Parts: sequence; C-alpha cells; structure tokens
Amino acid sequence: MEKLKEHLQKLRDRRVAVEQSINAAELNQQVTSHEVKSWLTKVEKIISALENDKTNRKCLNGWCPNPKARYSSSRKAKNKAQDIGELLQEGRNYGGVYIDAPPPETGSSSSTEDVKHFKSRTSILNEVLIALRDDKINIIAICGMAGVGKTEMAKEIGRRAKVDHLFDKVVIAEVSQSPNLRVIQSEIAENLGLKFYQESLAGRANALNSIITKTKNVLVILDDIWEPLDLVKVGIPYGDKHKSCKILITSRSEETCNQMKTQIIFPIKPLSEVDAWNLFKRTAGDCIQNGGPFQIAKDVLKECGGLPVAIVIIGNALANKSKEEWTAVLQQLRRSGLENIPVYSKVYSSIKSSYDYLESKEARSCFLLCCLFPEDHNIPIEDLVRYGVGRNLFANIDTIEEARREVHQMVRNLRRSNLLLDGEDEEHVKMHVVVRDVAISIASKDEHCFLVRCDYKMEEWPQNERYEHYAAISLVSKELERHLDGLECPKLELLHMSLSLERPQTFPTNLFSGMKELKILSLHCISSLSLPLSIRVLQNLRVLKLENCSLKDVSAIESLLKLKILSFRGSYIKELPREIQNLSWLKLLDLSECWDLQRIPPGVFSSLSRLEELYMEQSFPCWESPEENGNKINADLFSSQHMMVLDICIPIRLLQKGLYLRNFRIYASERLDRLFELYIKSSMHWKSRYLFENTLALECKASDIAKSPRILLMLQKAEILCLIEIRDLKNNLFELGFQSFPRLKFLEVSKCNMRYLIDVKSDQTRPHAAFPLLESLVLRWTDKLVKICHDRDVLGNLRYLNLYGCTSLKNAFPLSIARDLIQLQRLIIEHCYAMEEIFSGEEKDKKEVPKMIVFPKLYHVELNFLTSLIAFCKGNDPVSEVLESSNVDAQKPSSNQEIENILEVGEEEDAVEIIVFPKFWSFKWPSMHEIYLYECPNLITFGPEIGSTAKPKKINVGLDSKRQDHTGTTSSVKNAPGFLDRCLDCVLCRKKLQGSSSLGGNEPEFQGQILHPPVNKEVDPNGNDRDIQTEIRSLIPSSLINSMQNLQLLEAVKCNSLEAIFELEGLNLEKSSAFIACNNLRELKLRTLPKLKHIWKDGPQEITGFHELRLLVVSECHNLKYLFSPSIAKLLVELEEIEVQECNEMEAILAKARENEKSEVTFPNVHTLSLVRLRKLECFCVEANAFKWPSLTKVKVVGCDKLKMFVPRKVETPPELVRVNTDLRELKFQYMVGDLNDAIREMMIKCEGRSLQSRPADWVTIVTFCHLQGIQS
Repeated sequence: MEKLKEHLQKLRDRRVAVEQSINAAELNQQVTSHEVKSWLTKVEKIISALENDKTNRKCLNGWCPNPKARYSSSRKAKNKAQDIGELLQEGRNYGGVYIDAPPPETGSSSSTEDVKHFKSRTSILNEVLIALRDDKINIIAICGMAGVGKTEMAKEIGRRAKVDHLFDKVVIAEVSQSPNLRVIQSEIAENLGLKFYQESLAGRANALNSIITKTKNVLVILDDIWEPLDLVKVGIPYGDKHKSCKILITSRSEETCNQMKTQIIFPIKPLSEVDAWNLFKRTAGDCIQNGGPFQIAKDVLKECGGLPVAIVIIGNALANKSKEEWTAVLQQLRRSGLENIPVYSKVYSSIKSSYDYLESKEARSCFLLCCLFPEDHNIPIEDLVRYGVGRNLFANIDTIEEARREVHQMVRNLRRSNLLLDGEDEEHVKMHVVVRDVAISIASKDEHCFLVRCDYKMEEWPQNERYEHYAAISLVSKELERHLDGLECPKLELLHMSLSLERPQTFPTNLFSGMKELKILSLHCISSLSLPLSIRVLQNLRVLKLENCSLKDVSAIESLLKLKILSFRGSYIKELPREIQNLSWLKLLDLSECWDLQRIPPGVFSSLSRLEELYMEQSFPCWESPEENGNKINADLFSSQHMMVLDICIPIRLLQKGLYLRNFRIYASERLDRLFELYIKSSMHWKSRYLFENTLALECKASDIAKSPRILLMLQKAEILCLIEIRDLKNNLFELGFQSFPRLKFLEVSKCNMRYLIDVKSDQTRPHAAFPLLESLVLRWTDKLVKICHDRDVLGNLRYLNLYGCTSLKNAFPLSIARDLIQLQRLIIEHCYAMEEIFSGEEKDKKEVPKMIVFPKLYHVELNFLTSLIAFCKGNDPVSEVLESSNVDAQKPSSNQEIENILEVGEEEDAVEIIVFPKFWSFKWPSMHEIYLYECPNLITFGPEIGSTAKPKKINVGLDSKRQDHTGTTSSVKNAPGFLDRCLDCVLCRKKLQGSSSLGGNEPEFQGQILHPPVNKEVDPNGNDRDIQTEIRSLIPSSLINSMQNLQLLEAVKCNSLEAIFELEGLNLEKSSAFIACNNLRELKLRTLPKLKHIWKDGPQEITGFHELRLLVVSECHNLKYLFSPSIAKLLVELEEIEVQECNEMEAILAKARENEKSEVTFPNVHTLSLVRLRKLECFCVEANAFKWPSLTKVKVVGCDKLKMFVPRKVETPPELVRVNTDLRELKFQYMVGDLNDAIREMMIKCEGRSLQSRPADWVTIVTFCHLQGIQS
C-alpha cells in the first residue's frame, strides 16, 4: 500500500507537468496530440478509481476498518502499482519537467520610483488609472516633449494597474522612430509567454491576436510612437468588440495620437520647480546642500527646464564635483553648446531627432526662427509670419493672409510635436529652455549660421573675429551702446536688435554698408534721432520693423523699394513720412498704437496700390483736417482693390459712404474725441490682433445703423460686434433693421436702453435664426434690461456669458433656457444688484421645466457684487405649484429624492406648510473648475434655494388644508395612499420637518395626511427639538458635491450670509462606496464671511476626499471657532500652506475629536503655517493629539495674544535646524532649542515683557525650519 501511495503521487506530479506543457503549447498556437489526450484520460480514470477505493475501505460510517476487504485490497494494490508504473513511464515522453519563467513585471524598474514622489505627476497618474477603468475607453495616450518622462510614467501606470488588479496582464513594447513590427510582436509575445512558430508577419499577428483575445484583461503599452502604427498588422485587437484589451501609447506628437484614434490624450508637462529640485538633490547628492555650490546648482537646474532626463544626467555627472566644475558646466549650458557637453549628448540627440523628423524645410525654418527671441519669451506668431515672408519661405503664396494661415498651421504642428509650448494666448507661443538651447545649437551650424545673444547686461557686440558667415543675428540687451563700425556681413539676411529706450543710440553711419543682402531688419526699443544713412544700401530689404521706437526722422526708408512689410507699431511718430508713397510693393503697413500720429499726407494711401493690410488700431483720430481734405484721404484709402484687412477708428459718417472689405476691424463713433475711448470701453482690445475676425464697434443712433445699407452689410458679415450707447434703441436689437446675425460669434452691448436682447413674437423670425453661431455674450450697464430672451433655442451655442451692471435683471435665464446651455464654459455676473437667482424656476409652461439641469462644459463661475442674490435657483413658487396639482396622485413622486421640501409660506402665525414636488431644479456641474464669489451678501447656497415669502392666495385645491391648531394637528390629503410615508421618510432624512419628537409614532397614524407641526421647532434624526434658526445651509450642499468632482479653486469674499461651505452630512456613502468628495480641489480661500460657522459640516467619519487641497486661506471669519475636525484633517494629505487671519472667535485650529474619532493627525506636506491676529487662540488644538509635521519649514505667529503652546504634548525639533525671529525691527535670528511648545512659550513671555511703547504695532514671531526632516510627538 505504501508503494502504491508513492507511485500515485509521482503520477499526479507527472500529470501536472504534462498539463503545464499543454498550456504552454496552446499559448503558442500548438495542438495537443491524440496520444497525450488518451494518456491524460487513463491517468484521470486510475486516480479516480483509487480515490473511490479509499472511501469504500471503511465500514460503520468510517468508524472501523472492514476486515473482509483488507486482503482483497492488498492484492489489488499490487496490480494498480504496476499499472501506474506503466503510465509513469509513458508520461515521461510527454512534455518537459519545467516551463519558462514568467516575464518580469512591467514597471518594476527602479526608474519608476521617482514618478510616485512627483506631486506634479500624481494627478495625471490618477486620471489615467481612472480612464483605464472606464469600459467605454479603449485607447489612451500620454503625450509630451522629449525627455519629459513619458516612458517612466507609462511604466508606473502599468505597475499600478497590475497592483490594483485592473488587468491580468500588462505588457510593454518600444516602437521607436523606425518601428520594426517583428520586434514589437516579439516583445509583446515575450510578456505574454507566447513563442512564435510562424514566420510571416500575418501569421505572427494572428497568433498574437488570438492569445490577447483569450486573456481576460490585457493592457498593452506601446512606448515612443512617432507615426501611426497599424495595430492590426501587429496583432493587437482593439475597439468595442475587444474591450478586454486596452492600449496605452506614448508619443511626442499629438497629431500621431489623434491619427491613432485615441479617445483621451493626457499631456505631460515638465516637472514643477519643487519636484525638479527634489530630484536634482537626490541625484547630485549632498554636495549642493552642505556648504556646496547651492546657487550655482539652482542655476544649473534652471537650464534643465524641468526635464527629468536632463536633471538626472546632469545631477549624476556633477555629483560630488567641485564648484569650478559646476561653474564650467553652467557656462556651457548658457552658451547652448549642448552637443559639446558629453553627458548631455543624450538630451541633445533626443530633441534634435524631433527636429529632424519635421516633414518640411519650412517647418524647420519656422522652428529655428523661434530661438531668436529671449528665453521664456512669449513669441508673437505674427513676427514669424513677417520673418517668413521676408525670407521667402513660402512657395506659391502671393498674399500676406495666405502666409499667415500657413505659419499658424506650422505652429500648430510644432505644438503638437511638443517642440513649442502654448503662449499667453492663441497668437503667441513659447519655446522650452532646453529645446531653445538645442535650436540655437542647430542654428549655429554652417548650414544656418545664427548668432543669438540675449544678455540684458551685454554692453557691446560679441567679440567675434569675423561675421562674414552669419545669416541671422539676434542681439537683445538693455545695456548695449557701442556698435561695431564697418561690419562686413555679406551673407546676413536677418538682423534683430532689441535694446532700451532709456539709452539713446548713436549708430555708425556705415552700420549697414556691409549688409547688402539683408532682407529683414527688426529694431525694437531704439531711441535715436534718425536711422543710419547706410540703410539706403539695403535694396533687398523686404521687412522693416521699427517697433516701440523713438525716431525723429525715418525719411531714409524711401529708397527701400522692395519693401513688402513696414511696421511702426507702438513707436513715437507724429507724421507719416510722405516718402512712403514710393513703396509701391508694400503689402502690409502697421501703424497700431502710434498714439502721437497726427498727420497723414494726402495721396499716401492711394499710392500704395498693392497694399493688402492696414493696421491703425488706436492711431490717428484726426481723419478730418481743415488743411488736408479728410474725405479725399478716406476715398483714396477705400479705393484700393487689393485691400483685404482694415483695422481703423473712423467717424461714423465716413463709414456710411462706402466700404467694401473682406476683413475689417472698425471702431466708428459720431465724435472724433471718443474713438479711442470707444476702443478701450469695448472688449475688442483683448481679441486677436492678427488672427482676423470681422469686427465692428459702433457708438451712434439706432437710426444711423438702420438707414445705412453699408453698415447693415457689415453687420451681416460681422463676427464680433460691439454696440455702445446706441441711442433710440428701446426694445431689442431687431430695431436696428434686421432680425438675423448669421456670422456673429461675439456680441457686446453696453449702455443701451433696450428691455430685451431679442423679443420674438409669433409673427417674427424664429428665434434660433437670430444668433446661430453666437459663442460669447457681454451685456454691460444695460440698466433697463429685464430679460435677455423669452424663448428656447436662441443661445444653444453660447460658451461665455458676462453680465455687468444690469441693474434691473432679476435672473439670467429661466430653467427652460438654462437646460439648452450645454456649451456654456464661463459665467461671470457682476454688479447686477436686483438679481435674486441665476436661473429662474418660474415657468409659464410647467412642461418646459426639466428635472435635471446639466452644464457639461461649465468650468468657471464668478459672482461678484450681487447684493440681492440668494441662491443659484430659488425654485418654483410653491403655492402655484400646489394649485396646479389638483390630482395629487397623478403627481405622486417615483422616489423620495424627488420630493423637495416641506415649506412654510407666509409669516409668523399665518404660515402654512406646503409640500413642493417634484425636485425640478437639480443641477450638475461635471466640468466645474473655478468658483469666485465676491460681495454677495445674501447668498446662502450655490444649490437650489427652496422657499418663498409669498402668502398663499388659495388653499384646498387638491390639498384639504383644514388646519386645526399649531401643535401636531393634520390636514388630509385625498386620494394619495402611501404618499405621506414617502414624504416623511424623505423630509426626516433631510432634517426639514418641523415638529416634536412625537413624530416617531406608528406610521399608519399619518397615512394620507400632512402634519402641521409648530413653526418654531424642528426635529433632528435623534428626536431632539431645536430652534429653526439653528438650521445651517451650505454653499455646496451634499447634493451638489458629487457633481463638482473637478472643482479646483473656490474663493468666497464678503458673502455675509454664508454659514457653511461644504455639507457632508447628507452624503450617502452606501450608494457609492467609491465616492471621493471634491478630490481635485487645490485652493480654498475664504475671506470676510462674518456668519461662517463651518467650512466642513462633519459627515460620516468614513468619508474620503479633499486629498488634493494644497492651499487653505481663511481670514476675517469671526464666527468660526475652529478650522477643521480631526476626521477632515486626516483627509488633507497634500495640504502645503495654512493661513488663518483675524478670526476673532477662533479658539483652536483643530476641533476636539468626536467619540470614536481618530485623534492622531498627520500633515505630511504642510511647510508653512501662518497664524495672524487670532485674539482667542490658545493652542493649535485643545487635546493631546499626536501630531506629525515631516515637511514643516515655517511657522508665522502674529498678534496671537493668548497663544501659550502649540499642542498639549511635547513636539521635538532638531535644534540646529530651527531659527526664530522675535522682532521684525531688529531682524535678529536665534536658534530654537528643544520643544516647539517651549519655544512658543518663551517667545510669548518675551513679547509680554515688552512695554506697549516698545512693542511693534503687530509683533511678529516667525519660526523657520530649514530642511526639516520631521517633527512628531
């Protein structure tokens, strides 16, 4: 029997080995032979038979052996052992005794460790993981410039996805600039344990596709994609039919990501300054901290531009090096000689490969032009346009407008390739500091030969022996005064100089004599009496920019006959030189912001027969001059057949005489002295300067517009329209003479007396035809405006709404219109003193009222100086709602959540309780990022405010409100079986029912009745009576928190009625176990909120959220007694700065812990704590909480008279790392020794010992912890 057991165990082991071999074969698309299957069947039978025999060898239910069977079993065992031996021998022929080890885990490399410590990467990491959980998303991308850390991020995502059990398999393959499909297939197969036996690409793809499809959940990471990869040819299944496989790609090119049909692109930016410094310290070591080259290290780090690969390479290379070696590397980096720094060659080659990959020579030239500008400069794209025209970069392009379109497309592509960054607006770009260094290095080579020196302290031209080979020179300095005489630059095509107006320049007469091939001359901030006479030799000059200059005489430009572009933008010039009329090839003339321009000689514009674009923004208001015929000037101006763009301020009567333009930006007024004021008053000055949209700003009578066919024609073509003080406009815009603005995208109406924007009647044009494309609407100081519009489908494309000083407007829109604002992104309302709500719930047609209002794209809200505002929406009039609901049963709500409230309508003794239903005014804000509230003294809640002060006009229509007394009597509700129990459950849950604790009686007693409890009491869930006045409404009620998960900034100032900010009490954690409250909120600023009692109204201790809050500022909240509770404090793991000022009632920062509430508190990232003029503050907390402050570096205490200790426990600090400033006037620092509590106590005693005369007005104590590693109890 023992021998049989031994053989049986060996057979089991052999079966396992054979099955593993079979599984491996199946992974590799191999078929199991019939013999092996037969062997497994035999093995299974014999093992099963032996198991059954073992069971039958017992009798009496297993209590004693069966003696009769013992002999027979022994004989059978010998036979079975022989059979097993034969099977074992056969099984040795089927499969090996081992299988391949599993591949290493994706992301297990130590290189991903840093990603977890980068705060600037955490949010992206979490967002990608959320996207991977979404069943609707199959392909996502991480996009960023070279060296920014895309690969490490992808590996860390793979590791986290595996740890979080999102996928059974996570595989990664590098694609690279020259993808090899066989290599990619092999890398993926190796990660999956697949061996290819097929030779063809198609066969390998089928095998890979089959195994990925069979695997339950697979994440495929394709790293470093340069151009679209054919996933089918590789063998990667994707799409809705293959939801078990998700794909994550990394690429430098956004365009490539789009071509691969990625559903979400996550841009990854350079590291933040803090993260970059922390990484640099870890790689460079202690040498930069312990007496080492600290400031030089900071400068070196700046040259790395937040690129992890550059930081690591430089940090490792300079670890433990001398100060001289650090200085040498810094000088090389500043000279942009990256290829000459051996350790930096990887960074250089990585970025240069992106440059080499650009498709066209024009794109590469456009990229190199960007390095002419200073570091971190907002580069005007218009400059690139004009430089491109000057260098003839564009083949087969005849007009400036075409060239501009081409350059903007190039810039978009460069942005998508992450070679350029976004600038301050759509007309500017930036170049990353490291990318700029690479660009300068490339441009300095023989093929291009750029000389770029942007040094504000440079006093003279670079001391180069020869300038003959340079094609472009850029010099930027505020100190440059000495210019080289007789420069020989025979190949120079572009000269850019930006100097200082404060230093008048004296140019050598022959400065330009050796630059006869110059095509572009750009002089900025030059102060000189005249241009050098040698400018006359520049016969090939095509672009001349004299911008922000002070030049007395520019007549020398008359000889520049090939000039195509001439700009005097922002320059001091009183008279346009008559000699300009000789420039017959001129296509663009820019006189914008020439404030002092007073005279344009007659005939100048008519001579410029090829002029396409004229820019005179804020220039030359003197169109009518007694000595120069103003009408003739304008007639000549408008007769140019090539004119495409006109940007001008002009009298309204000249505008009426005839103007046919394709593109225009015109400011027209009745009064000449108001032209510039019209420009400033309008919102047009912040619109695009050169990305032209037809713009018209008018200040005149309505009749002037209605009677002028020319103006009406321009209104039809206008994309941007500003109407200021249009007199005689009484009712709406249709009084201007037409009922449609077919191209209008931006509309501003200011100081007009109309009552409606549009007022559509049944016999007029359908409302949707009025503004089919309108995106932005600005209404300013329209005092008589009572309603924007009546009808739906009017503003369905609206993205931006700004209401300012509309003092008669009580709401912006009714709810029926609000539900159509699905494109709305920004909402700003200011100084509308009569506005009580943003959206009105009062509707004539109740069928028009939606149950849920969703603003899917709204991300920014500002509500300022709205003195009557109560809530975002007050809701319907409760009485009229009841009166129209005669059949209560027909209106019976489907769930408790639809019952909104029990209200009291009326005052004092006449108050009547009314049930309002359903909940029509629910809102959702899925994209909300920023909320600014300023001086809204009556604002109570951002959610719907339920209530009305109107007295009931009529009772007992469907509701028998037969009232008996004020103490628990009832009114019957007819034909509403089961209605009240829903009401009571809902209302009790929401703490809105007023009454006594007797309400907890048997449910049948109240069936079909409405209870009328006393008006001055309410019942909480514990059955305790309390005054109705103790009910606190929150700015963000619990019903809204779930829809504000993207909120990043909340600021409330001078909102005198606010009592709480976040209501957490009503959060239902059972329904959403994964719910995390406001987890993207980063900044919370609360100032001058006199009634504020709670920032967080405590909810369940199990709540999670607010993890990303970094800055908390609270000031002048005199009713606030503490900042947060321990349960909230434990959530604030990313909090960095706490600033509390002038809160008169604040006794402690941390409230006393509730029963069973965890009292240990850790602030892992708080580095600054500021406590200013908190007169009642005695300590940070009143309990002996366990505190940990591992990052605290600075504590500031100002005017906290009663502060005696920090916490009621000892808080140790390293004495050599702490400095204390006890007197701002003396600015003396002393080291703090021992306990933080002792130090604070000692400082208080010293301050108390001073006389009032010697104490500063606001005595200050500042404790600074430098490089503090940890403070804890």
